Amino acid sequence: FRVGFQLSFLAAASILLMAPGLRALLPGGKGRFWLTRYVLDGAGVSLAAWLSVLPLVASVFHLVTPGVLLTNLLVFPLVAACMATGAAALICPALFSGLARLTLWALSNVVEACARIPFGHAYVAELPGWLLLAAYAWLGLLAWKLAWPQARPPLSGKALASLGLL
Repeated sequence: FRVGFQLSFLAAASILLMAPGLRALLPGGKGRFWLTRYVLDGAGVSLAAWLSVLPLVASVFHLVTPGVLLTNLLVFPLVAACMATGAAALICPALFSGLARLTLWALSNVVEACARIPFGHAYVAELPGWLLLAAYAWLGLLAWKLAWPQARPPLSGKALASLGLL
């Protein structure tokens, strides 16, 4: 019943269930250029995780953070670089510790800069319980529709509009 566990579970489950379907809905389709694929995949993962934790974060912390969608696209490669240089620094500190510090500095500065993005976050009033339940009912339906596309007719523009996606 701890919020940290709930947020982790929701984010991981939604990445598994919703990210591929959300990525497919994004403009650009099946980009052949690696950077296009990277950005679209990152956007799908970020959007899935953000959508799933949004109602709980708004309810518990009274905070909405749409700026995190952009921040995640910038932070993903830096986190990978921090992990790689940190592992390398464990193996050979003399050679890689400076590079590990540099990647951590870059990550910290990008996160701080993104925290200052106008309208990157907003405070909200307390959410009623019925609204939280309705939000997760809608997200459950969305996850089902995105995770198992072969089990139902394709999502049309009208169907997307009925889900509030258009």
